[in-house]
Amino acid sequence: MNRYTAQHILRLEKQGKFPKRIKLVEGRAAWLLPEVLAWREQKSSKGSDTVAARIRKHLVQVLTFFLVKLRALRIIPARKT
Repeated sequence: MNRYTAQHILRLEKQGKFPKRIKLVEGRAAWLLPEVLAWREQKSSKGSDTVAARIRKHLVQVLTFFLVKLRALRIIPARKT
């Protein structure tokens, strides 16, 4: 799997070759998982299921991390149990 720098992803976004980011809070952004998975599957000529699963797992970890941080900062209310 290719790893891109933040600058390269920004260039790809500006060229319309990567999904657009969504601003979460000042200095933080995210991408919609289905869009990123679709983009990655287009880029992969083989093994797209394996690549998509790894990307999905990583993005879930990252989004969970940010969700915990946003809840800690009380930007997003805590889940009711």
